[in-house]
Amino acid sequence: MSDLLTPIKARAIGAGQKVLITGLEGVGKTTLAASFPAAIIIDADNGAKNFDFERLPAPKTWEEMSAQIGWAASQPQYKTIVIDTADAAERLCIASILKLKGWDGIESPGYGKGYTYMYESYARMLNYLELVANTGKNAVLTCHVEVGSFDQPDELGSYSRYNLKLYKKIAAMIKEWADLILFCNYESVIVNTAGSGSDAKYKATGTSKRVMHSMHSAMWDAKNRTGEPLPPKMDLGYGAIAHIFDKQAAAAPEAQLSLAEATPPEADQLAAESTANEMFGDASEADPWEGALYTIMLDTTLEEAEAGYRREGWLGDSETLESKVRAPGGMRLFASTWGAVLDNIANYTENEKESK
Repeated sequence: MSDLLTPIKARAIGAGQKVLITGLEGVGKTTLAASFPAAIIIDADNGAKNFDFERLPAPKTWEEMSAQIGWAASQPQYKTIVIDTADAAERLCIASILKLKGWDGIESPGYGKGYTYMYESYARMLNYLELVANTGKNAVLTCHVEVGSFDQPDELGSYSRYNLKLYKKIAAMIKEWADLILFCNYESVIVNTAGSGSDAKYKATGTSKRVMHSMHSAMWDAKNRTGEPLPPKMDLGYGAIAHIFDKQAAAAPEAQLSLAEATPPEADQLAAESTANEMFGDASEADPWEGALYTIMLDTTLEEAEAGYRREGWLGDSETLESKVRAPGGMRLFASTWGAVLDNIANYTENEKESK
């Protein structure tokens, strides 16, 4: 308690950066994100398949994506976790909620309840990525933008600007979450087309030069809260921001959160061994049990998980889930059975409520 009441003047060191990279399709968001230190891409958009980036197979569900995030966070060889893209992740989130609730659409329950479920699920993912960043890893989200109308409260009229291609409240939450927002675009130049002085007419002409912005504008969202200086406009590329991460890597961590303390974004509901093999392949895990713990801790406890495995007959009375997962092939076995165990826990809990 005394530590909480001790003023801190020096900046925190050793923590990872939380980054949002935005821009139109094809501008180079994924390539930039893949250039971050020791990056692994969660390819929610299935847009990295034609590049030689280190990535996991495109997740088909929100639960698969969450399992991939937890797995990547447990691997010490990765220093940056990239979710490509935030808007593709939102679509997976919606599909998961519709399936879970049996709804035809996110507006089916009325009164914005569907959007509330979506917001809460997304918030859990961002909270988890915040904890992962506290361990020294970077968390990077990419996101498409679209042109929309904006009404500024203190001005008359409205104007067009680039907005994140997300549900409004999720867009606001991600922008607040990020330490660094980079807006990527093709550079435009203004050319005179006719006349001069007050009669002059101009138009914007696009170029092939790609740039990124770190300063907010009426036209786009951007910010730099890293504590390191950046020019408002830079050539698009990792080199312009590398000094932020070089300094981070050289810093001795002030204090790092154990990933075992972190809460995962969502329970993994993988249903088949084939899916597990595709998800994790033959990658060696530094600690498979830590990866499994990520998956367990959101919606249940270790005790409930072990009880569920015993009711399904996959865990003996004298066995522990930890020993099972640490055995050869244990992580794949866990991933392929966890969905059924979750169902078992839910049904058991429901029956307990009805009996009372």
